[in-house]
Amino acid sequence: MKRAMANRHPSRDMKPKPITRPFQVQRSTQGHPSGSCVVFVPLLIGFFGFAAVPALGLAQPLPTQREQCLLDAIKQAGEETTIGALRKSCDRQPESPGEVTEAPEEGEPTVPTERQQAEKTAQISPFLIAAHRPNYGLLATYNFDPNDQPFQDTLLDEGDALSNVEAMFQLSFKIPIVTSIFWGHGDLFFAYTQRSFWQVYNPDLSSPFRENNFEPEAFLSFDANWGLWGWKNSLVSLGVDHQSNGRNDPLSRSWNRAFAQIVVENPKYNVYFSLKPWLIFGDLSDNPDIEKFMGHGELQGVYQRNNHTFGLQVRNNLRSESNRGGYQLDWSFPLYKRWRGYIQYFNGYGYSLIDYNRNQNVIGIGVQVSDYF
Repeated sequence: MKRAMANRHPSRDMKPKPITRPFQVQRSTQGHPSGSCVVFVPLLIGFFGFAAVPALGLAQPLPTQREQCLLDAIKQAGEETTIGALRKSCDRQPESPGEVTEAPEEGEPTVPTERQQAEKTAQISPFLIAAHRPNYGLLATYNFDPNDQPFQDTLLDEGDALSNVEAMFQLSFKIPIVTSIFWGHGDLFFAYTQRSFWQVYNPDLSSPFRENNFEPEAFLSFDANWGLWGWKNSLVSLGVDHQSNGRNDPLSRSWNRAFAQIVVENPKYNVYFSLKPWLIFGDLSDNPDIEKFMGHGELQGVYQRNNHTFGLQVRNNLRSESNRGGYQLDWSFPLYKRWRGYIQYFNGYGYSLIDYNRNQNVIGIGVQVSDYF
């Protein structure tokens, strides 16, 4: 009997295993949190902010039949299935027994509207993390004139130089904090975007990350539904944004912005434009002249045809004297299943924060996992 009992409780004769800590913040030799801390802190803010929603009595109601249909379809859909196809299949089902759904209006919505509708449906899933800006990795970029000057007394020794070729990637996500506020027309989001520039092809410098840009933001997003001459205003956002490279002097760069964003789309031509003006505020001692190079806003345009997406971003300080700005061209195209090929070209100021006051001319090629929409 004692032997049988011992077999049933083997843990009594075993030493307890040490508790592992999968997320442990490391500190640099200067006593400041390392880059991993900078990445992890925004995740904690988003997690606890979203977890507080049920406690505040703002939890989402039970999904309707159509919402549940869309959620189930998203989970079961294959990689080649489009959001439009899922929406059409669920639109054929009545919202409740005996109710007949109306036929869709003439003219299909553009992809931005379809993504917006899918995100709203998916918000009934707890702890959802959705793409915010495009997520991509440029396996190789070529900079025609690398900016060595900021690193002369830090990264570079005498005779060293940055490589013209490097890798670059962008990670961007958003989390809904509170939804259906302001009489059901607004949603509050937390978002985080990181851009990293990696001298991976420069073994003489031990292949370092020469620059990382961290950008947390919080914004209110409002649905809009008015149109003029075939154009539809689909979204209006208001928010605050912080961007920095997480470094000490003399390489520290950072700025804060309060912004508004308006998105208009044309269903006929499958094109959309976004206008995003901002107001700079806070401490600018690390880069007091950043407004002269980055301006007070950004215009973006996106056009999609045959599953190819073409993008344009333009910034300008709108000054007649010392006119400066920058523009970026994007092209993404089908590659393999969910993977898309991606080509990016940038010219002007603000390629990264460390380069905000240096004119850069860069072209890169890589892969993309999420597009503008």
